[in-house]
Amino acid sequence: MVNLLVSSNISRYAEFKAITRILTLIDDNLVEVPVSRGDIFNCKDVSVIEKRILMKFMMFCSEYDKHHDEYKGFY
Repeated sequence: MVNLLVSSNISRYAEFKAITRILTLIDDNLVEVPVSRGDIFNCKDVSVIEKRILMKFMMFCSEYDKHHDEYKGFY
């Protein structure tokens, strides 16, 4: 979609902005998804244990490229 917008020169008429937050629908309510370390630790919907697990997972994802060969058989 982005390629189509750029190739059609729509940028002359539209302004592109970065996404500032992500929302999800839970029980018919829009809830903001924590997307940064600060958001995670400020979120009251996630327990302390879940925050720790989530931070470990985020660290694993951010360091995946450094240990790519170790995980080769798992995907």
